[in-house]
Amino acid sequence: MLDSFAKIIGNKNFSSPILKKVSASLTVETANNLLAQMFGPEIKDHANAAYIKQGALYIACLSGAAAQEIKLHEADLLNLLHERVSNAQIAKIRYIL
Repeated sequence: MLDSFAKIIGNKNFSSPILKKVSASLTVETANNLLAQMFGPEIKDHANAAYIKQGALYIACLSGAAAQEIKLHEADLLNLLHERVSNAQIAKIRYIL
């Protein structure tokens, strides 16, 4: 999805503030879709990718159990996120409880 966006804007450098925000928004949306695929649609009631800050994806969790379950699959989530979003510069996941 982000690749097609990059084609539309002519593969511009993602250093522009607006492009960074659009990229971050698409990355968060992709992360939420991956969470639903990995844990089922009911995860949306317990956890939601919220924002990206300084190379970390922040996931808001309503329970410690949801955070712990996502933490167990953190490496898989990061790998899939990097596969789906080619310019995602997410190095870690942080949890908001």
